[in-house]
Amino acid sequence: MLAFTKDGNVFTLTAHLNNTGIVRFLCQKEPNAWYPALVKGDGEGKIKYATNATDPEHFSVEVSGTYLITVDIAARTYSIVLQSADAEPDWYVIGDVYTEDSEAEAWAIDYPMTKGDDGKWSITINVRGAFKFRAYVPGTTGDACWATQLGMWASDTNEVIDIANTYGLANNNQGNKDILFAETGQYTLVLDGSVLTATKL
Repeated sequence: MLAFTKDGNVFTLTAHLNNTGIVRFLCQKEPNAWYPALVKGDGEGKIKYATNATDPEHFSVEVSGTYLITVDIAARTYSIVLQSADAEPDWYVIGDVYTEDSEAEAWAIDYPMTKGDDGKWSITINVRGAFKFRAYVPGTTGDACWATQLGMWASDTNEVIDIANTYGLANNNQGNKDILFAETGQYTLVLDGSVLTATKL
């Protein structure tokens, strides 16, 4: 949870936001005394107090990056302004998979995918067990390099699978969310956003 800087009735915060998540504003008058969350109001840039815990009107962004967030409590308005967008990630496959050039142990190598002119990422690889996709963000170091993982349990082959994001650093397993096909063998994997087309060769 991040704290805003207060100037009268106006609160500001510069923070990194992912386009894969949601944001809400919480009001705190004193320690451990949380007031209702602020959610979208009627009209663009308007906010109101949430009326219940299941109020669905959270905030989100289309582009991951650093944002300047401004909330005016008195005017009941907000703005979320992009300051700098994240570098586009490169996608890799890791798991119990291997190529003809490198038959390494399971989960030992990140195999790079190739981005086509259509914007889709693809790789032809031998699948002998569970695997997942993860994104390397250029310009970052350490665990932060691997910003996003894509995976879910799946048992279908030779068809399109809508896979789910498992957000967080690569060393955070986020539960058992690997991709597991019913059949082993060589596949061409095509990743288009969170949609995977797996063709068994």
